[in-house]
Amino acid sequence: MKSLAVRVLGEFGVDGVEPQALGSRKARLALQHLALGAGQVVPSDVLVDALWEHDPPARPGEQLAVLMSRLRSVLGKERIEHRDGGYLLRADWLDATELAALTDEAERRQGAGNVTGAAAAVRVALSLLDSAGSVPVPGEWARLRRGELDRLISRARRVAASALLAAGDWVGAVDAATAALERDPYDEVALRLLLRAYVLGGQAAAALSRYAAARERFADELGADPSPETAELYL
Repeated sequence: MKSLAVRVLGEFGVDGVEPQALGSRKARLALQHLALGAGQVVPSDVLVDALWEHDPPARPGEQLAVLMSRLRSVLGKERIEHRDGGYLLRADWLDATELAALTDEAERRQGAGNVTGAAAAVRVALSLLDSAGSVPVPGEWARLRRGELDRLISRARRVAASALLAAGDWVGAVDAATAALERDPYDEVALRLLLRAYVLGGQAAAALSRYAAARERFADELGADPSPETAELYL
């Protein structure tokens, strides 16, 4: 059976399979939801709500079964299982699962003092994030799952910045921390990593400038100051 690799961190895709080969827009959307399930059962009512929203067919279960049958004809009949209450996708590789494993491994290595190994792990993790971004997916279930992925991406970038900083790669640390802050401008862990990385690279003025910009943003948008830990680092 041919290996099945699926990507959900950015634009949804199946390696080696053109999008049009998966069938209709609804078929692709159904498969995307199954991929977001990461090997867990996705309830049929979740799929129906996402595919037909406020205008479901007379027999949505039958229509859903037809879509799944068409997807099996492309991916292999063993790839999509029908379980009580829903469907699940059996993929050999999922970029989100790989990212989580690499991030955990990097943290473990860094905690054990293996700075070089941690840096190697996060560099592979960052390669998975080249095209990552928030991609709108219909349905409340998918939005919640997408939120989990966004948090994973932010965590991976913070861990990457920390590991690269420990390894002396201040440029890589700056890039990772900056990307984390672009997703969440209020992420003070990423901000502190960015300030430290600039200082390691001899860019103290850039560090002070970034802190001043963050403090202004916090005051204007939150009516608050950066945390004492961030302010202490600035001082």
